[in-house]
Amino acid sequence: MSNSGCIKCDQCLPCAADIHISKVITFIDELKKIDINDKSQIDKILSDSELSKEMKNAENCRRCYKCNRLCPNKIDVPLEITFNLSAYKKFIKENRP
Repeated sequence: MSNSGCIKCDQCLPCAADIHISKVITFIDELKKIDINDKSQIDKILSDSELSKEMKNAENCRRCYKCNRLCPNKIDVPLEITFNLSAYKKFIKENRP
């Protein structure tokens, strides 16, 4: 069970790798809100092109840690990016036909 602690204030932006950090590091938190037995909710995530783009960008994280210095909640952003990106890839693999 993960809770990034991100409040989506976006004080960690701009990101040098053009990652929308709050969208990426709250993926698992958002995933917990859906009914995994509801195909329409699964399909909504699978078809979210903005989320797909952001997760692809997340692979370019440079681990510069500038975001960590800016985060008022002291989140280890690169770690959360890695964790949520992994969860996203697993979700896609398990749910895409």
